[in-house]
Amino acid sequence: MMISSTRRILGSRTRSTSLSTIGARSLSTSSNDEYMDVLIVGGGAVGCGLARLLNESLPNLKVGLMEARDAPKVQSPDSERVPHPRSYALSPTSLQLLGDSVNSRLSLGYYDSMQVWQAKSPASLTFTTQDLDADPSKTPPYLGACVEDGPLVAALWEEIQDKTRCW
Repeated sequence: MMISSTRRILGSRTRSTSLSTIGARSLSTSSNDEYMDVLIVGGGAVGCGLARLLNESLPNLKVGLMEARDAPKVQSPDSERVPHPRSYALSPTSLQLLGDSVNSRLSLGYYDSMQVWQAKSPASLTFTTQDLDADPSKTPPYLGACVEDGPLVAALWEEIQDKTRCW
């Protein structure tokens, strides 16, 4: 299928780009005056996270996001629910970038130490919160937090809906 021309603003120049995609969906614009400054392809954790950061950092930027799958659904944190097989270990900086509005929707598993080892060797490294900063007063009480992919993407998707055009 052919997606209608999308104008992109590149500095002081405007150019038209024709995009194509495989699938049943098509992107159509209601007028030639409609454009996106940034079009993100892929609505997973990275795509939605990028859209969120662009919306926050550059609020006048018109951001679009294309995703082949249906919008993610928020699942209740039910103890009977099967955990999502894809998970992330997020650093304090990543958690800060996600923002409190996203983090408050997630069931984060905080950790204060981590061990890394090599499969065919007895060597290992252990990290703790004390390894983060030379100044203990600046050290967060955790090394990071684990979160499942599904809930993270759903929370980010909800966060960007008011400011990002999603297809």
